[in-house]
Amino acid sequence: AKGHMTKCDGCYDRVAEGKKPICVESCPLRALDFGPIDELRKKHGELAAVAPLPRAHFTKPNIVIKPNANSRPTGDT
Repeated sequence: AKGHMTKCDGCYDRVAEGKKPICVESCPLRALDFGPIDELRKKHGELAAVAPLPRAHFTKPNIVIKPNANSRPTGDT
């Protein structure tokens, strides 16, 4: 611990070494994954449109979301 707040840098040094970010490796539910977006989309699907996020054609997201069964579609806040 550094004794002061620091911002997340996406584990830049770890990723440069070919490792996954700490948040991905330490997530107890394995709810996070990390890698090239094409590989993530193959593994998890294309979906990135859930509320309250804006529609994908506006933002061109570089994220894949596996929604909860109770999640609402984008635009439904």
